Formats: sequence, structure tokens, C-alpha cells
Amino acid sequence: MKKLLLLTGVCAVLVCASAYAAEPITTAFVDSAGQTIGTATLQEMKDGTLITVDLQLPEGTHAMHVHENGKCDAPDFKTAGGHFNPTHHKHGYESAAGYHAGDLPNLYVESTGHVKAEVFSTHLRLTGKNALSQGAIVIHEKADDYSTDPSGNAGGRIACAVIKP
Repeated sequence: MKKLLLLTGVCAVLVCASAYAAEPITTAFVDSAGQTIGTATLQEMKDGTLITVDLQLPEGTHAMHVHENGKCDAPDFKTAGGHFNPTHHKHGYESAAGYHAGDLPNLYVESTGHVKAEVFSTHLRLTGKNALSQGAIVIHEKADDYSTDPSGNAGGRIACAVIKP
């Protein structure tokens, strides 16, 4: 009987957890030459979305944002559009009025050029209200200053990954 109760409890926990965690979405990053340089995986969770990136980039600090269009046409990725911003806030974590849902922390790339990072966003959802129905993760050539509207003075777009939930 104890084994049956334990098994029932474990199954209940797994069912509850699966209600919050949808299947992850994995997509490829491409550079300005259209070459695959890594991946992004998005996993919706109870209170937001976990984004894991694993890619090769030039050494230094780079802005990473979620953009509104699910297009990554090289070489400049302008087809990705502006930042995903369903609530019409200003750009940057330092904005007193709140920031774009697509604003994410900077990535720091060491001299090897490899970066693997996990970022959790409470403002980004793949389902429900203000969900991202399509979009792209864009990496910029410079760091985001977290204040300059609309893109943090982050420079050109150097890598892009299409998101299709």
C-alpha cells in the first residue's frame, strides 16, 4: 500500500510539473554569412521562460534580445524587426516605466569564442497572454547599455535564431 501511495504521489508531481513545462524549442543560430554557429533552447516554465544558448561568437560582451519577427535573413538580420514588446514599454532594465519583454542580459564571450549561458525571463512567454507566437533571438556586436531606447546602443546584429513555438 505504501508503494502504491508513493507511486501515486510521484505521478501527481510529474503531472503537475508537466502542466507548467511545455516541450522545449531548440533552434539554430546563424551568423551574417548564414553559417550555423550554435543553438538556442527555450523552455516555458511556470513563471517564465528559460533560454539556453550555446554558440561561437567574437570575444567580448554582446547584447542579446528577443525580436518580434521569426525571420533571420543574413547578413544584417533586419527582417527580425524590433524587440518583442507586447506591453509597449521603453527599452532597458534601467527604464523606470518597465522594459521590453524581449530585453535580456548581455552575454560575455571569453577568448575561446564559446559561450554557454542560461537566462530566465519572467516577461517572456511561449503560450498565453502576450505570448511570443513567432520571433527571433538576436545577438548584437556590442553590449546593451540597458537604457538607450530602442535597442540599448548595442550596434549591428551579428547572429540570429528563429523561434517558432
